[in-house]
Amino acid sequence: MRTIIAFFFAMLVAMLMAQSVVSEENQHPDVFDIEYPAVFRHVANEAESAVAPAARSCTNHICHRLCRALYYRTGRCISSTVCRCTR
Repeated sequence: MRTIIAFFFAMLVAMLMAQSVVSEENQHPDVFDIEYPAVFRHVANEAESAVAPAARSCTNHICHRLCRALYYRTGRCISSTVCRCTR
């Protein structure tokens, strides 16, 4: 009987611990705006030369790559200087 109670208690503790673990996905907000033009120039410097001339402002390609690097699903420019990352 004691082994059954100990097993039940261990399973209960394991289930509670599994529910309390916070995933990385839950730590990020659903929408994240990046408002710094210097970020786009830095990403362009790391990118291939075909993308670099167009990176003086936000482009959807660079915005999407930046958001994917930050573990968001997609990224789109909402202005020439703001990239919006969304889940």
